[in-house]
Amino acid sequence: MSSPREEAAAPRLSFFTVCMGRRHHLQQTLARNLAWNADHPSLEFVILDYGSPDDVASWLQAEFSSELASGRLVYYRYDHAQFFSFSHSRNMAARLCGGEVI
Repeated sequence: MSSPREEAAAPRLSFFTVCMGRRHHLQQTLARNLAWNADHPSLEFVILDYGSPDDVASWLQAEFSSELASGRLVYYRYDHAQFFSFSHSRNMAARLCGGEVI
């Protein structure tokens, strides 16, 4: 007989990244992070484009359209940032996550 803990579904996990003028960092890491976690059934990667000037949206659509369509990769853009705010951007990104564990 299995324990209640074993029968419970795994919690949905959310990883988030905030990007403002650092698309090159996403280009170095995002594909690898998605690949390393490809077998995890309940995981999302949330990208918050915090007013980035380097067209993160077009790059993500070109490179990760299937991940975006599946919901495994989630993209948001915030256009009102006049400067980078570490705390505001992180709080905002965390609130956009759909997982039980961030």
